[in-house]
Amino acid sequence: MPTPPLTAEDCRQAMLAVRECKQQGYPLETERGSNKPTAYSKAAELINRSPTTVRERVKAGRERFNLTLDTIGLPESNAVIFDEEDRPDPLEVLDHHTPRNSAYIEKKQVKPRVIQVRPEPFGVAFVGDPHLSNVGCNLAALRADLQLLRETGTRAVQMGDILDNFHRAGPKLAAKEAKNGMTISEAQSVAKWLIAECGVKWDAHIVGNHDAWLGDEGIISLGSWAAQARTPIFDWNARLIYHWGADHYHVAASHDFKGHSKYNPLHGPMNMGLEDGTADAYIGAHRHNHADAVTPNGWRGKTYVYGRVRGYKDIDSYSQGRAQFPTFSSMDGRSAMLVINP
Repeated sequence: MPTPPLTAEDCRQAMLAVRECKQQGYPLETERGSNKPTAYSKAAELINRSPTTVRERVKAGRERFNLTLDTIGLPESNAVIFDEEDRPDPLEVLDHHTPRNSAYIEKKQVKPRVIQVRPEPFGVAFVGDPHLSNVGCNLAALRADLQLLRETGTRAVQMGDILDNFHRAGPKLAAKEAKNGMTISEAQSVAKWLIAECGVKWDAHIVGNHDAWLGDEGIISLGSWAAQARTPIFDWNARLIYHWGADHYHVAASHDFKGHSKYNPLHGPMNMGLEDGTADAYIGAHRHNHADAVTPNGWRGKTYVYGRVRGYKDIDSYSQGRAQFPTFSSMDGRSAMLVINP
């Protein structure tokens, strides 16, 4: 799994630890002729990180989040911060915030999308991570698959990570974005085409981790493009219920499910099937490998479909280390089709 992007809180913790050690008399840099450890070394012991990591986080805090060792604040106190004479009325506060909180919770809850279909066999394609802006993306294969879906009118779910967006994940990964060759504006243009203009009958678009690196503003753009195509966009998890007559088929599609095993690419989806069990199919992506299985559950009296799609990055440093076979790029599984027979 990719290293999560560095957060302001990560930098803040490192800087607070360094400042504490500095106040205890440890120097920021090694003093000539002295064996005394630096504040970075002592801070690394406090937060259980390497001195190099601490230095990188202090630097990132200064460059990316405008934090400094001198001005960074300590956690807020739990002490009372109001005078009794000016105390806000607690019931008025609750009356004001209760509807706002309820609206926020309602907005953030994942609601299944119910789709009415005819009582006849149909297919749903799960399009693996596109990574359109990556130089290793097999654009020819992706365009051919999208053309097939468009010409046949096949339903489809876009599983997330439309672009790399390395430039939004810190200076280390920004260098990888430059190697892709596709400019940021070109990447945004093809992303909008995929979401709103390619002609595929999308049932859902899922926001993956690379999409989330765009931040709130970027996600709003993705959502506006999806709205143009009248397609819902889901944050990481999508629930789709295909309904006909008195029956239905429930699909849980997620950029990924919790849990991982190098021995079983379907460990995450299967784990969710055991814990959740409300869907008929659990389909994941994200890890750039693929697999499928159909497994009966005797206790529930139900048979589950599990799948994972690997996406279109045929040359991929994430999934292809030196130990991987070079023929990996010619394997199937970039996307997958689920056939539902009412």
